Amino acid sequence: MSKVLDLAKKVLEENEVLMSAAEIYEYAKDKYVNLVNETFSGETPVHTIGSYLYTNVKKEDTIFVKFKKGVEAAKFGLKAKKLNMI
Repeated sequence: MSKVLDLAKKVLEENEVLMSAAEIYEYAKDKYVNLVNETFSGETPVHTIGSYLYTNVKKEDTIFVKFKKGVEAAKFGLKAKKLNMI
């Protein structure tokens, strides 16, 4: 798994709610500063997280799930966790 997906997995394991790519990044940026700095070199890390997750959820063996309601940003979670739909 890529560093980006590893970071997303780590964040989602620690949270009981679905999270958008922006929420995942904000959480990681606050809690895992060094890991975020090692993982991202570009100017759009939120788009990078989103891109990796959107691509990964299309695979049969993915550990991630995606929920999208209306015009809201998609929210992601882990298949293995019971999630609160907040």
